[in-house]
Amino acid sequence: LRLNLAGDVKSTKKKLTWLGQHPTVHPVEALLLDYDYLITKKKVDADEDVRDYLTPVTKFEEAAIVDANVGELPAGTIIQLERKGYFIIDQVAATSQVGAVELIKIPDGKAASMASKHTGEVSVKSAGSAGNPWDKKKGKAAKPVSALGLGSQSESSSMYEVKPVYGDIDLEDTKSVTMYSTGKIY
Repeated sequence: LRLNLAGDVKSTKKKLTWLGQHPTVHPVEALLLDYDYLITKKKVDADEDVRDYLTPVTKFEEAAIVDANVGELPAGTIIQLERKGYFIIDQVAATSQVGAVELIKIPDGKAASMASKHTGEVSVKSAGSAGNPWDKKKGKAAKPVSALGLGSQSESSSMYEVKPVYGDIDLEDTKSVTMYSTGKIY
């Protein structure tokens, strides 16, 4: 392990978070589990065999050392690990087969975390000419907003009515205020 203060944080492969250690309480070993999609195609047609589109590896494991307090949490607790994301405790160390706390990653909905994690060879049928079905298709131009049939852009609509945060409150008469005058925020 070598300290490189001149290096770029974003391009560094391994990142450390320092944990304080009490003389009697030690950090806990953990196993971070992440699961991938079961199939490599968004929609399998009725005449196709699902086995042709199975993802070869769907479980990814990563060893980690976490704060000692994680060892005291019961199964089912949701926690956030810094720089890693949200996890749910699946097995505590006492009941785990590997003797470590098992944490399952909760997808956050970001494109990077929702993409398929499988980097190996995909079967010929699933790859086809389009490649990974979750990748954006290249070469297609975006449709103009007018072609979507949403009406004019000046019209605004929402799924439900959103009331102002502070409501419609009449403020005091500004003539009686002798300090600064500012515009309404809300």
